[in-house]
Amino acid sequence: MDFAASTTAALDGLLTREGFMAGQGGDTEVIYCAGHDELSDRFPRLPQANAQPRGLGCCVDLVIDQYEPGVQVLLEGEPLARTLRALGLDEAAQSIDEIGSMPLDPALETLVEVLPQLFRASKP
Repeated sequence: MDFAASTTAALDGLLTREGFMAGQGGDTEVIYCAGHDELSDRFPRLPQANAQPRGLGCCVDLVIDQYEPGVQVLLEGEPLARTLRALGLDEAAQSIDEIGSMPLDPALETLVEVLPQLFRASKP
């Protein structure tokens, strides 16, 4: 199974609609990048919003790593589950905790379910 191809096929559409560039990656990692200022404006409740000075052209990265036996997801260096808990999305955070031991396809299905919750909870 091609990690990058499977990951981008599952997540590119969802993440590009939310302001991220299409995923870029290799054998064990896919990175999605969004402009810091635009992402902060769209999702001001994200803990990673407005964490950097505006106007510098910085980006916020969502990184998905193959992490045997499952998948690890970081949003600007923080575990995605921590971000979800900060927004009060404890059930979604528990689902993300579990993808660390899941095969890729079910892990991606979980991300497809959880990421929209993250974005909805982060809007003004």
